[in-house]
Amino acid sequence: MRQKASSAKNFAVLLVRKLFEPNELDGRNVRGIGKPALDIEKVQTIQELVYKHYPIPSTQRESLWRDCRKAVDTFLRNRKLGERCH
Repeated sequence: MRQKASSAKNFAVLLVRKLFEPNELDGRNVRGIGKPALDIEKVQTIQELVYKHYPIPSTQRESLWRDCRKAVDTFLRNRKLGERCH
């Protein structure tokens, strides 16, 4: 899956698509602000995998994860109806 990813943000979105069932994504976001949160254990796994495959200094990890979180939340908001049905 890492080979398919064009960036850490894209990798995070690919992992969300792989680790969650479509119905687990409906009406949710990463942190649960204004909507229910995604499963925290799966989100932590995604975060760990991002850090493993995109190693950066620990001082930059928070910024990297924030960008990944925004990308995942954007993906969740923009999912097409067809993606929700299978």
